[in-house]
Amino acid sequence: MAPRRCLSKVSLQDKTAVVTGANTGIGFEVAKDLARRGARVILACRNEARAEAARAEIVKDTGNENVMTSKLDLASLSSVREFAQRLKEEESRLDILVNNAGMFTEKSTTEDGFDMMLQVNHLGHFLLTNLLLDLLKKSAPSRVVNVSSEACNHGRINFEDINAEKSYDAFPAYAQSKLANVLFTRELSRRLEGTGVTTYAVHPGFVKTDIWRYIPGMYGWKFTLMKSIINICGTGVTTYAVHPGFVKTDIWRYIPGMYGWKFTLMKPNINICGTGVTTYAVHPGFVKTDIWRYIPGMYGWKFTLMKPMFRLMMAFAITPEQGAQTVIHCAVEEALSSESGLYYSDCDVKQPSQKATDDAVARQLWEMSESMTGLSSS
Repeated sequence: MAPRRCLSKVSLQDKTAVVTGANTGIGFEVAKDLARRGARVILACRNEARAEAARAEIVKDTGNENVMTSKLDLASLSSVREFAQRLKEEESRLDILVNNAGMFTEKSTTEDGFDMMLQVNHLGHFLLTNLLLDLLKKSAPSRVVNVSSEACNHGRINFEDINAEKSYDAFPAYAQSKLANVLFTRELSRRLEGTGVTTYAVHPGFVKTDIWRYIPGMYGWKFTLMKSIINICGTGVTTYAVHPGFVKTDIWRYIPGMYGWKFTLMKPNINICGTGVTTYAVHPGFVKTDIWRYIPGMYGWKFTLMKPMFRLMMAFAITPEQGAQTVIHCAVEEALSSESGLYYSDCDVKQPSQKATDDAVARQLWEMSESMTGLSSS
């Protein structure tokens, strides 16, 4: 079943839009669509070379020469401030701000001392949006679109350990940042009521984008067990995880320094009876014998289950162009001009989890985000 598409034909002539993370994936497709509608589009990206390549491709595809790039590294709050200052000095209006850039990665810390996913996915965009509010208000009616994820429904804002310093797991940290996107959208809408600036949180769908490039470094060895997932791009290249058996190789040279004393400990204990008879425990290797005849009835179905499951999952994964549709819908659809602070998926309003509609948590998160980004003292 194909996802719904944005059907609006509205022109964006004389409008200005900023799209973060626009050099690839959903952001690239959103920027290209807005440019095709005639908007002046600013690609806010960390990698300047990739941003320039994306700009050239968008100009070629749309014929719109009014596409610019500007460096923005959300992992650096100083970079966010520099980008916002530059934009306010160079642009007279801002009609659409699409906070799209996102990250799913292993534990790391930004130069500002915050969890990388929390800052890139939430804090950086929180600061950026607040710094650009005057320009957005001046250009009203204007819009802020925050790209979240269905993962928000599995998240929880851990105010006691917001940076996951006590314990860390990648998916809960990601889900927390995506829940923060929805709560930020909700509270921002409340604060902007009557200004003509509307806000939208978007779940783009399960999209095949570059965000998955971080996975190999985090779970690569586990993904080798999922043979079928490797072929999602139709390359025909498959991978295999192999247990070669218990083999005498150089890998064992590390053992003496690690556990040597434990291995030598057994030796004097063997001869405690003074018989001269010694005993040995042996692992013969991973050997094909009749002992395995019991496995099919016990676990066989589990070993075969993963392959069709992941093939099925990837069959439903959508392209970045399809995933961009709800973002575009929220950015341009005229019928949404009276809506604000809601959560959208498949080009329609959806009800997120109860945690994503808790106004008290949204306010608390706003105040903490203000403090963490330095807004409360500026």
